[in-house]
Amino acid sequence: MRQILCQIMLNDSLREEFRNDYHYMRGLHLPDGEAYVAEEDINDKIINLDGIIDAVVKFLGHILKFLIEIPAFVWILLGCVLAALLFVWMYRNGLFGSYRQLQKQAFNEADNIYEINFTSELEQALARGDYDEALRIRYLSTLRTLVDKGRVEWKIFKTPAQYAREVHNSSFSKLTQHFLRVRYGKYTASESLYRSADSLAQTVEKEEGGES
Repeated sequence: MRQILCQIMLNDSLREEFRNDYHYMRGLHLPDGEAYVAEEDINDKIINLDGIIDAVVKFLGHILKFLIEIPAFVWILLGCVLAALLFVWMYRNGLFGSYRQLQKQAFNEADNIYEINFTSELEQALARGDYDEALRIRYLSTLRTLVDKGRVEWKIFKTPAQYAREVHNSSFSKLTQHFLRVRYGKYTASESLYRSADSLAQTVEKEEGGES
């Protein structure tokens, strides 16, 4: 029965047939012969549906008219605001400019790879949920592996970006970016970011492990 009503309400030809046909004018009889739906009830449903459709169309028309009538300078101003917000977001995430500045950052004494107990300090950082520190330790441990394998020569005054250029490994370059942004770019590392960095570190160690 519900399917019959929906077909009548949504199909113009069926609605017109309903109004003109004698049998429909008398009403609809269900297969069991007991339930009966009068024409007036159907018409009420059709009118209600038409009213809803008309209201939606009018509402959308008002919105479109409002948008068209907005002065051009308002659209320009809105575009400038959105562009400024996008610029700020990109700057804070080191997508340009600021990352070039980070590339100039050198290690400090705390990052000396020969004075860090990587296993112990990494476990402690993860235990307290300090993913900034955990990412720093994971990067430095990977760099230590590369130094031990003879891929690069450790110098405290060299920058992480210099090491990345010397290694020529895309995974290590990405790991270096994460390290720079967290260590010097005031970017807070999340657990997912640390896991991503750890995965990159494992890739580097696997790819470079056989080289001496």
